[in-house]
Amino acid sequence: MAAAVSRDNRPFQVVVWGATGYTGRLMCEQIAAEYPGAFRWGMAGRSRGKLEALRADLEKIDARCKDVPLIIADAADQTSIDSMVGQTDVIAACAGPFFLYGEGVVDACVRLGTQYCDITGETPWVRDLIRKYHDAAVAKGVRIVPFCGQDSVPSDLGTWFVVDHIKKKLNRKCDKVDAVLMRMEGGFSGGTISTAIKMTEQRTPSEMAKLLADPYHLDPPDGRRGSDGPDALMPVYHKELRVWCGPFPMAPVNTRVVRRSNALLGHAYGDDFKYSELWNRHNWLGAFLTTLVIVSIVLVVRFKFLQQLFGWFIPKPGEGPSEEDQRKGHWKYYMVGLTQEEPGVKPKVVKAKVADPHEPYVSTARMVLESALCLALEPDNLKKAGTLEGGVLTPATAMGPVLLHRLRKKGFTFEILESGAST
Repeated sequence: MAAAVSRDNRPFQVVVWGATGYTGRLMCEQIAAEYPGAFRWGMAGRSRGKLEALRADLEKIDARCKDVPLIIADAADQTSIDSMVGQTDVIAACAGPFFLYGEGVVDACVRLGTQYCDITGETPWVRDLIRKYHDAAVAKGVRIVPFCGQDSVPSDLGTWFVVDHIKKKLNRKCDKVDAVLMRMEGGFSGGTISTAIKMTEQRTPSEMAKLLADPYHLDPPDGRRGSDGPDALMPVYHKELRVWCGPFPMAPVNTRVVRRSNALLGHAYGDDFKYSELWNRHNWLGAFLTTLVIVSIVLVVRFKFLQQLFGWFIPKPGEGPSEEDQRKGHWKYYMVGLTQEEPGVKPKVVKAKVADPHEPYVSTARMVLESALCLALEPDNLKKAGTLEGGVLTPATAMGPVLLHRLRKKGFTFEILESGAST
């Protein structure tokens, strides 16, 4: 049993670290619009001027935001980070690249008993966190939960949702889940692209290629491995959905997170559970063109002369989809689960929809906010749900049904479309 650290009488329930960044600002705007006065919170960053400007903007949304406390904390000054972390129950981290700015915050959270969630998609960094902090976080009952944004809540919670349905409604284990992105409208932020570029500079090309090629590189170091192989790169015809699919750019992140969830839960999804992610491109040509685009993106991220050549096209850190793009944006996954084969029984198919009528960065802000509120406000419900109480976790293993319920209340869709059809 983990020995939880007392967090009684701290000034804040949630502190937004990196509040003035693109996603941090969206998160603070969401708090101002939907949760004014509902919990004790503060905004943290390294620039008082930017924080004060953000607070003035939030005051236009709700007048009570004029009293939101500001915390000056710089990743280069561990004392200031410790001071920030020690004042709150939960840190919601939006300041990337996380491999540059995040470890000191995680270190302080583990030492000081503060829950943590973030929006990273940096699997090499999280792999390092697992090796450095997982056991200590387990011992202290501290949940360290990366991947609480678009990467990888839809994939991770969507898979958990399908597997849970298969267990409870069909009384079967799951053989595999395919997540197919059916539609996504939105853009990329400069921070996302900058992080991808800088991350590749931290390791040699061969080291990075070896790491990203390992489908289980977020699993416990000595954990059991399954039969999942490399992520799809060429066009694939998905027979259950009857669509041609191409590779999905974030599959190397999301697939590893889902597999870590299964491993942390004792491989409870299935005896040899498999997971893949694809992108609906309607026909073979569209799928093949997606392959070419993915290869081009990888080359731009890897080579500086291509970054210089296409620099005019790449948004700068802090920039992202416009307000018009945010209004038009939305996304939708179909999750297709297949039950495990049993003697004399045909496998069954379960189809589910996971969606949000918001642009992905807006969704990310909403998802990390609800994750932070899960950790801050619902410890009893998390315990009743049987979620894991400490370690470097995933959204599904740390919050599972509690987070799913909160997201549904905010307009996200988790819906079973078809249950138990024969293959």
